[in-house]
Amino acid sequence: NLSAGNYKEASSICSALNSKNPGNTDVMELGVTVATASGNTKEKNRLVKSLLEKDQYNVTANISMADDYFGKKNYKQSRLYYQKALKREPENEDALFGVGRASYFLEDDSKAEETFNTILKKDPSYAPAYSYLGKIAAAANKNKKASDYAAKALELEPLNYDYNMDYGLYESSLGHYENAFAAWSKAIELQPDYFLAYAYRGGLYDQEEMLDQALADYRKVVKYNPAYYFAWE
Repeated sequence: NLSAGNYKEASSICSALNSKNPGNTDVMELGVTVATASGNTKEKNRLVKSLLEKDQYNVTANISMADDYFGKKNYKQSRLYYQKALKREPENEDALFGVGRASYFLEDDSKAEETFNTILKKDPSYAPAYSYLGKIAAAANKNKKASDYAAKALELEPLNYDYNMDYGLYESSLGHYENAFAAWSKAIELQPDYFLAYAYRGGLYDQEEMLDQALADYRKVVKYNPAYYFAWE
């Protein structure tokens, strides 16, 4: 029911299970998942609080708390909760990724890189880890390394908008303009109503004096994001 989007029915099933097994940790954890998916914040918070009262290192509850803090851009507190989840399950992929991602936004690149590489040793097909390793490399002006990481992420998830955007950016910085054009064109194909790929591609067309193409892209930018002053200019 949950995977099919039948949140009301899934919630009813959770309530029935809880009536038969009050205080059962598995049922409460399932309830957190259902409440999160259905947007029932009040119920999710109630269940998370109860789980943490039973076990301060409960993985589901700590990851839920960490996700909430991450959404509020409180990356320090977010990382602390992901780390608490790892106390119980040191190899939990979601918690590890959370630590790595929070560390990246805290500009703790060494911790982020270490964590993403830990994930990839266990699961070499984890595309988001390659994506963030690319961001870390780019921040250190290691654009070839960044591009290689982005290419690996794209190999695993070729229809990911963000990976195409990043790959285009890194390839453009290396002077590989055809690859950049192709990546941003793919991003546009994936999300034709979003302005950013048009802005990047239009800027490169402009740089290369392909002015008709640049103008067409800038017109798309102002159509989908009228506040983007550079495109008007």
